[in-house]
Amino acid sequence: MSQDRTQLESYENDLRRLLHDEWGRRLAYRLLEEAGVWSVSFTGNSQTFFNEGRRDFGMQLYRDLLAADRDNFHTMMRENEA
Repeated sequence: MSQDRTQLESYENDLRRLLHDEWGRRLAYRLLEEAGVWSVSFTGNSQTFFNEGRRDFGMQLYRDLLAADRDNFHTMMRENEA
């Protein structure tokens, strides 16, 4: 197994462990929220570029969390519906 594949599997396992516990789901949701995943990034000025960079990171984390553990990802979303 290559080094890259081993690192990817470790990363996915870490995300699964994070989403397994309530505290981890709270943390993951907070990171997605802070990244602006559910916010409009357009400001009409150069701040948009910064916001889009942050949002891009958040969207990658969103995809990674969803791929690692779809069931607990959905649990996280339900826990934060309010």
